[in-house]
Amino acid sequence: MKKILTTIVILLSISATGCATIFSGSTKDVAAGHANCKAYKGSELVGAASGGSRELFVSRGNSAITVKCPDGYNRTLIASFNGLTLLNLLNGLLGWIVDIATGAMWTYE
Repeated sequence: MKKILTTIVILLSISATGCATIFSGSTKDVAAGHANCKAYKGSELVGAASGGSRELFVSRGNSAITVKCPDGYNRTLIASFNGLTLLNLLNGLLGWIVDIATGAMWTYE
């Protein structure tokens, strides 16, 4: 009986998470290549590198990210569907909900 209960708890724990969230995370590490850059989704500031850092951490989502640097360097990352989200077909609706809510169903190219 204890083995069955343990198995059920493990299976419920796995099905309560989104596959893309587990494997990709809900944030994206963006290598700006330049210091003191800022990241925008539309006109909203979503990340900034300071103190000479060349990396930005931004939340995933379905909007493009534009990286703007004081030296004039600009870069746009386009959001696309994260194929790892399809693994949710194995664990049901809850995984889809988690991946949608965290933005992990999107990746940037």
